[in-house]
Amino acid sequence: MLTAAQVAASGLATVGAPAVSSCLLLSESAPSLSCLVCSDIAQLRDRLRLLDICIVRFLASGWATGALPAADIVRDGGLLGISVDEGRRWLPRHSRMPYRLIALSSAEHDTLRQHLRDGRAWDAFKTVQLLYLAEPGFSGARDAIHAPAAYAADARPDRDYLVLPVR
Repeated sequence: MLTAAQVAASGLATVGAPAVSSCLLLSESAPSLSCLVCSDIAQLRDRLRLLDICIVRFLASGWATGALPAADIVRDGGLLGISVDEGRRWLPRHSRMPYRLIALSSAEHDTLRQHLRDGRAWDAFKTVQLLYLAEPGFSGARDAIHAPAAYAADARPDRDYLVLPVR
C-alpha cells in the first residue's frame, strides 16, 4: 500500500484517495481504451510497480483480456510509460502527464475481475467508466471515456507494444 503523497512524489501517477493498494489504471485512452486492474502497488527506486494485473482492452471491434504478474510505470524519455519485462515490451500508450490511479475497494476489485472472468465486457467497461467519470479532467458518453489530451495517447514507434488479441 502507498499513500497518495508517495504516489504523487514519484511524478509518475496521482490518486485521489488517501492511500492505494488494489487499483485501476486507464493505460490507453485513444483510439482504443485499455485498463489495468491491479491487486497491489509498490514503489521501487524510480518506478511504481503494479502487481497481479488483469489487463482489459476495449476496441470498436471487440475486447481482449490478459494477465501480467507485474508492470512498471516509468519515465521513458520525455514521456511516462508502462514497462513490461524491464522495458523489452510496453503497454500502449505513453503519457505526457501522470497516470491517474483509482483506489479500488476489495468489492470493486473483485467485481471488476469477476466481470472479466465471466466475459462480461460491457459490465466491466461501465464499471471503469463510472469510476473514471468521477475523476477530474475525465468525461464520457454512453460508450466512451474521454481523457485529457495529454493523457495516455502517445505512441512511440521505437517501442515494442504488447497488444492483446481481440475476442
